[in-house]
Amino acid sequence: MDGYDGHSGGSGAAGWDPHYRALALRSRCDAVDALAPEDAREAIGRAITRIRAETAASIALIGPDVRPVVLPEYVLDKYLDVYGIDGVLPVARTPLGNLAALASEEILYPEPARALTLRGAEVLCHSTSEAGSPRPTPKSVARIARAVENHAYVVSANTAGITGTAIPGGSTDGMSQVVDFTGTVLVEAGVGESMVANAELDLAALRRTRRRPGMGNLLARGKPALWAGEYARATGETPNGLMSEGTASNGAAEGAADGEAAAKPPDYTVPDRAWFARRQPETLERLIKAGVIT
Repeated sequence: MDGYDGHSGGSGAAGWDPHYRALALRSRCDAVDALAPEDAREAIGRAITRIRAETAASIALIGPDVRPVVLPEYVLDKYLDVYGIDGVLPVARTPLGNLAALASEEILYPEPARALTLRGAEVLCHSTSEAGSPRPTPKSVARIARAVENHAYVVSANTAGITGTAIPGGSTDGMSQVVDFTGTVLVEAGVGESMVANAELDLAALRRTRRRPGMGNLLARGKPALWAGEYARATGETPNGLMSEGTASNGAAEGAADGEAAAKPPDYTVPDRAWFARRQPETLERLIKAGVIT
């Protein structure tokens, strides 16, 4: 990392010129769903060893300033109880800048990226396993949009094919990208396992852009308070879909009425595939009733 002198801390560490090369390493994905538990553990162990070796070899070839930035809500209330909102929307303030993670299709929605940016994120690390195409795809368009509207880098690592399923192995391949805070695609890897999706991130330039007044400062001109009420009013997919119908507080009330100690019910239910198949039609029905969809 150019100019890094060993100081810790994210923004403004003394003596540190905040730019470096970010690596969106693309590695093969091996499905383990159909394997026995012991075989799955062995497969995961082999994958970790393979990716560790690929990372080391990539750093050795690209140079010492490279950093591997990316490697490949249904129980919201319970999660909040355990981890708090900082655990839902974590931003790591590091010598590499303020990093936040977006998984797969989360890049398609503006809200997660904006929420993380409002918590200070400068580099959005996007791990994905998506269909590759030489033409623009919804996710490739979304990466540029999220970079522009948040003045953030997007470092996106796709899988280099998938094995162990009936899906053609090359379907999820290509399209690992580094997008800068102006929406420019700095680099994009071709198909196959690859380390070529690496580019320099200049955090000092990003921070200057975010501090500069003007029509182009979309982050400074955003009005989240204006839209908060509208979002709160809107219907759509609801959180806590996997929480049990009974709650600890309800169980306690029933037990108190009987003069007996209440048994705490499970915090969540384990869904089958049919639950996921039902969920979206139910959401669509709510949207139709609300007049969102005609």
